[in-house]
Amino acid sequence: MVLLFLPQPAVKMAGAARTYAMESLPSNRSVLVWSLVLLGSATLAGFVASTTLQSRLVTALSVGVILLGLVPLMGWAGIPLLAPYALGGVGAAITYYAGGAAWALIPAALGTAAFGVIFALPALRLRELYLALSSIALALIATGLILVQPELFAEMRSLPPISVLGIDLSSPAAFLLYAAVIYLLVALGLVWVRRSAVGRRLVALRDSEAAAACIGINVARQKAYVFAIAGGISGVGGGVLVQGARVGSVDQFSMIAGLGVVLALTIWGVGTVSGPLVAALMGVVFTTLAKDVAPGTLTHGVELLGPALAVLALGEYPRGQIPLLVDLCRRRPWHVLCVLGGVTVGIGVGVVVGLPGVVPTVLGVGLGWLAVLVLTGWGKGQLPTGEAGAQVQTALAPETGVDRPFDPAGISALNRALGMKEVAAR
Repeated sequence: MVLLFLPQPAVKMAGAARTYAMESLPSNRSVLVWSLVLLGSATLAGFVASTTLQSRLVTALSVGVILLGLVPLMGWAGIPLLAPYALGGVGAAITYYAGGAAWALIPAALGTAAFGVIFALPALRLRELYLALSSIALALIATGLILVQPELFAEMRSLPPISVLGIDLSSPAAFLLYAAVIYLLVALGLVWVRRSAVGRRLVALRDSEAAAACIGINVARQKAYVFAIAGGISGVGGGVLVQGARVGSVDQFSMIAGLGVVLALTIWGVGTVSGPLVAALMGVVFTTLAKDVAPGTLTHGVELLGPALAVLALGEYPRGQIPLLVDLCRRRPWHVLCVLGGVTVGIGVGVVVGLPGVVPTVLGVGLGWLAVLVLTGWGKGQLPTGEAGAQVQTALAPETGVDRPFDPAGISALNRALGMKEVAAR
């Protein structure tokens, strides 16, 4: 109903081709830092988190690995796929029949990669919406016809606890670190692929298949490659999911649940290797709020409707929130620090005073934005007003997407973005 009453967008004859922040290739330093953060957080959660929370985090990391398969497919190549759990279910079934051990993830990856190539066949003939609808049909076939066979997951299957190099991973804390290592290895592999010629060709497919074909890229072959990569990664994620749960069931890979995690991934950033993890952890946060922190109708409604309402942000930031936050941290770090500080103080005060439900969170967000207004100034950094502002607005063409006058700092930033050398002024 909200969408029905929103104003319709005006028809534009010309304009900026891209006015939102795109994800950039991570540097070696950022890869190292965030890898250590992930491993440290998983280790810390193994010591301080409850067993229930550890199990939820294991599920989140497993789902995150499944979603990592969509990063090259949807984020780089721009091919929609709404059936990640179908690929994960195939990987889970192969993992079960391979004995459920850690090495069983290898045949799961290879077998699901071959299954992913079958998914690529509709992509050779269909585009956009019709391809997305066909992927839903494939998800229904996988869950309603393949995984429910008596030889597969028609009944709940038990898996034995696993060990790696003699280390027992039967406890949730130990398996949490194992799942974090799997996620990290897959994410690092994707970063390497993105920097390679294969990654550049996939991005070329997203920009224009016609242009990619004109420069000699075999479009059909690249689509088969990316579906194989997506299938192999999602198969590993499905295997980790049933290894952590110690059971395998068709209910773990329902089509509706798959649509929800794809939605969460799109909200946070389908072109980043951190988006899948944040999307999966968002489900953990909502579940913990609704069941442990503040059980009730309000938080249950937030758990159900939160991701659906968050999708409205994609109208302004179609590449997701993570590229937006990274761009915001670079341009306005004080805003981000103030919001985080306000949220921390607000939640801390709410916990000490004993405020009920989600009131501490609301208070924290309010204090964060209040800090932004007080410390950075309302409207700071906007175009000047009055006669000078009118002159600036007249000089700027709205069709170019430029919303501020060029100054030396802006010119230097533009030169760095384009890879051009600085020229000293005379």
